[in-house]
Amino acid sequence: MRFIILESGLNDLHSHAFIETLSWEKACKKLNIDTLIFIHKDASSKIAKDTNGTPHFRHTPMQSIRHDPISDRLHGFVYFSEAFAADCRKLALELSSNDIVIIPHATAKEVYGVSLWMRSVSSEKRPKFVFIFINPDLNWKIDYEKNKVHGDFSQFRLGANQLSILLPNNHVKYYANNPLLAQTMQYVLNQECAICPMTIDYFSSDELPNQFENIEWKPAHVGILGEFRIEKGSAKLPQIITDFCNKKIDKNVFIQVKTKEESKKLQEYFPNNIRDRVQIFHGQFSQRDYLKRLQSLDLLLLPYFKNRYYLRTSGVFAEAAAYGIPVIVSEGTWMHQMLNNGFGSGIVFENLSPSCVCEALVMASDNLSELQHKAGRGMAKWRKEQSTTALVEMLASKLN
Repeated sequence: MRFIILESGLNDLHSHAFIETLSWEKACKKLNIDTLIFIHKDASSKIAKDTNGTPHFRHTPMQSIRHDPISDRLHGFVYFSEAFAADCRKLALELSSNDIVIIPHATAKEVYGVSLWMRSVSSEKRPKFVFIFINPDLNWKIDYEKNKVHGDFSQFRLGANQLSILLPNNHVKYYANNPLLAQTMQYVLNQECAICPMTIDYFSSDELPNQFENIEWKPAHVGILGEFRIEKGSAKLPQIITDFCNKKIDKNVFIQVKTKEESKKLQEYFPNNIRDRVQIFHGQFSQRDYLKRLQSLDLLLLPYFKNRYYLRTSGVFAEAAAYGIPVIVSEGTWMHQMLNNGFGSGIVFENLSPSCVCEALVMASDNLSELQHKAGRGMAKWRKEQSTTALVEMLASKLN
C-alpha cells in the first residue's frame, strides 16, 4: 500500500495546507506507510523540505476565472479540470491498484479531473481514490429550516458518474469532515459520502519548523486569529471590541488583520481610552508563532457567518479545542454543533449584532475558570478523534 497525496493548494507557509501537509507526513511516517506528496509548483524549497513534498501543480483548488460572468463558472470548471488532469499525467507515476491517491481539498474540478486522468491509465493499473470535501460550492444556497441545499450540482455529479464508469465501486471513497456537508455531498454525488476526521494534527511549537520570527507574545484575554474577512465578522469586530473593552476595563484584546491599512483603520476607530489595550498585528504568522499566540489567549472569538460555516469546519476552532482554549461562536455554525456534541468549551451567541456578541464575550470572561476547566478536560478526546492520524488509521483499515 502506498499513499499518493495531491496537496495542490500548498503554496505558502501560512495556509492551513502547510500544517495539514506536515500532519499527513507525520501520520504516514508513524504508521510506516510509504508516501509521496505533491504540492503547488510555487511552494518554496523550505516548504518542500519541511513537508517532504514535491512542487508540481500549477493551480490551487479554489482558483477561478473572472472574464465573462455568463460563462466563467463553466469555463473555470473545464479549464481547471483539464489542467489538474494534465498535471496528474505529468507526474509520470508507475501506478498500481494497491496505490491510494488522496485529494485532501477536493472540488468538482478535482473529481472530474481525476476521471480525465484515469482515461489514460490502463484499467488494471488504476489506483484507489479518496476525495475529501472541506468546502461546499460557494454558490449553493442553504435552506436551514428544511436542512437542504439548492444549487447547480451538475459538475460534481458529472465527475462522480464518470468515475463510477472508470473505477470499481470500492476504488472511490468520498469523505467530508462536517457531518452536514457529508450528507449534502451524498445527495450531490449520488454516491456514499462518509464522515471523516479533520485533516489536522496538533504540534508543540518546538516540533514546527523554525521560521525566524519567534515573537514573544504578551498574554491577551481575548483573541481574534486567522484571515480578517467579512465572512468571519470583520465588519462587526470594531464595535464589538469597543463595547467589550468599555465593559471590561482591565481586559486586553489581540486582533490579527491582513494589511497595514486595515490595522491603521482599526486603530483610528478605537477611542483613546481603550486603544492601548488592543494589540493589532498585520500580516501572517509562521505556524510556530501562530501556535504560541493561540496558547497565550484566555478566550478565542469566532464571530463567523452562519451561511458560510454551516457546512464548513474551522481549523481555528479545532486548534482551540485541542489546546484547551474556550471559544465564543455563532449560533447555527459547525462550531456550535461541535460544542453541542460535547467537544471544546465556549459560549454561543444568537446573532452577529455587536451587543449580542459583546454580551456573550462578557459572559465567557465572567465564567473563564469554569470554561477553561471544561476545555482542558476535553482536549484528549478531541485530539484522538479529530486528527490526520485518526484519518490515516481509518483509511489504511478500510482500503488496505
